[in-house]
Amino acid sequence: MDIAFLVVEDEHVLRRALVRALSAHGRAEGVGTCATARAALRARRFDSLVVDVKLPDGVGLDLISYARQLWPSIWILVLTGSHEHQVISRIHELGARYLLKPFSPEQLKIHAEETRARRDAGDRRLSMALDRWSRGH
Repeated sequence: MDIAFLVVEDEHVLRRALVRALSAHGRAEGVGTCATARAALRARRFDSLVVDVKLPDGVGLDLISYARQLWPSIWILVLTGSHEHQVISRIHELGARYLLKPFSPEQLKIHAEETRARRDAGDRRLSMALDRWSRGH
């Protein structure tokens, strides 16, 4: 099964570029606001949330807790142009990774590969647990 990325970026050109780059690694969907991101997260499973900090209708960091409530194993990557200590500290507190804008396509590829590795590891753990349970019952 393909891994799925939700890209939340209000800058249309960058959002399209991110979706195109991540589509090489799975299914990628792009939205431009917190409201549309919440709707997408409710509608289907995503393995990764790639989110900008500043969005027209809120702060992208607020989406992290919401996404994890729905999908606890979601892997988060925050995109920011900010070097402010407060922003970077908050990203770390939320247990997310970040990339400073501008970033290289190679950095995005690494995120995609980490997302796949985390998804595969989770699938293996689930399979092993089900196998143990079925042998015991």
